[in-house]
Amino acid sequence: MSGERNHLWPHSDLSPVNGPGLRDTFLRIGRVCLAALLLLAVSPRVAQADDVLQLLDGSVLHGALNGLEPGKTVNWKHPAALAPLQLKPDNLRQIRFGKAEKPPLAPNTTCRLTFDNGDEVFGNLVSMDADTVELDTAFAGRLRAPRSSVQSIRFLWKGFAATYEGPTSPDGWWVSPSKEVWRYEDNAFFSTAVGSLGRDVKLPGKSRIAFDMVWTGQLSLAMAIYTDSVERFDFGASSYMFYIGSGYVNIQRVQSGVGTTHIGQAQVPSMRERNSAKVEFRVNRDTATIALHVDGVFITQWRDQGGFVAKGTGICFFSQRMGPMVRVNNVRVSEWDGRDDAQQPDSKPNGVQVLYLVNNDQAEGKLLGVEAGRANLQTDFATLKVPVERITDIFMRPGQPTTNVLAGEVRAVFAGGGSVTFTIEHWSQDAISGINRNFGPVALKTAWVRRLQFNLNRAQALEESGFLRKDNPWSDD
Repeated sequence: MSGERNHLWPHSDLSPVNGPGLRDTFLRIGRVCLAALLLLAVSPRVAQADDVLQLLDGSVLHGALNGLEPGKTVNWKHPAALAPLQLKPDNLRQIRFGKAEKPPLAPNTTCRLTFDNGDEVFGNLVSMDADTVELDTAFAGRLRAPRSSVQSIRFLWKGFAATYEGPTSPDGWWVSPSKEVWRYEDNAFFSTAVGSLGRDVKLPGKSRIAFDMVWTGQLSLAMAIYTDSVERFDFGASSYMFYIGSGYVNIQRVQSGVGTTHIGQAQVPSMRERNSAKVEFRVNRDTATIALHVDGVFITQWRDQGGFVAKGTGICFFSQRMGPMVRVNNVRVSEWDGRDDAQQPDSKPNGVQVLYLVNNDQAEGKLLGVEAGRANLQTDFATLKVPVERITDIFMRPGQPTTNVLAGEVRAVFAGGGSVTFTIEHWSQDAISGINRNFGPVALKTAWVRRLQFNLNRAQALEESGFLRKDNPWSDD
């Protein structure tokens, strides 16, 4: 009989005969079962994919896009579901893909065109006449669109490539003093403790450094740029340090062997009224200037009268408080040509276009066309033939830009910048195809898409009303 028992209870410490008794045995079995249940409870979190789907109510689902039937269903694989979930497209805000590849940029990419439906397309302007604009793109070849759909053209003669965009994983980031200080989750870093988060992002001499942040309680975040110390927040390493609080931003110059010098402070009232902000620094090493933009609005520009002292190419965040949470995501570092985005000129009569030139002059008149590398502008005095190399911006319809989106359209936002809006006709793991109302049929590699946005008008209305931010402050932006 004992042999049978030992066969049924092969481990002696669990055997009711050889063990400490039935009561203790069942307690041990209960603990084993509880541990197994806990493991099952946390396993979906460990196994979750990098992709995130967000609904219009702000809630999110981890997993992966398993299929899409245009206008009918979106199939979503969730780690906790036995079968793919079938979701209605009219309830979706966006799908954010954890891993995406930058579309190729042709060597002759010279401009960015902005269209009235919100599209931003990088390419080379081949020609423009009274009716049509034609451009070469690396991702879709030669494209033609109605001239009336173009809002503006920005020429990019000195580079615009992103040197870093993420985070899409914790790889490459340094966290100090321990890995628990900044926690990576959902393409973002969170912190509730005191510590640093740094990375060498290969900052160029002229750069745009942008990131989104959300916080609870009192905001207290420091940031160093152009630092060569990314493993820790080093107050002795040459850099420019910013102290970001609820309603203000301070800047100091830190010079190795010299110490710190206060450069200035800026008041940002909007950061006292809300718990989220899109922050961007535009840095020009040649002129030793740093401009601050918050939520797309220019705040101020500082100049280091002693010249630009920082020598590094990294950035480092430093959370200064225990308890309140701060989230940092959508970090994007890109080359810059040193020019701020020109403000839209004042409204002009219909048919009047405005050209901004590299010498800071501007000309206005009727743009007859662009051909053979020259823009032909008819003014009140003469017809000017301006080489495109001397043009920085062309505003086709001066005044407040409009964004015209049709029901059922989705927007594919590319890794590295740019976007195309279209009605989806086919989706697969390799390619997405559909109809863009400006270009006609378009086909894109799925791997190029960082975000796929749905219900664009409804989502914008919810963002403007504050619903998504207020009810779910940790939602993706």
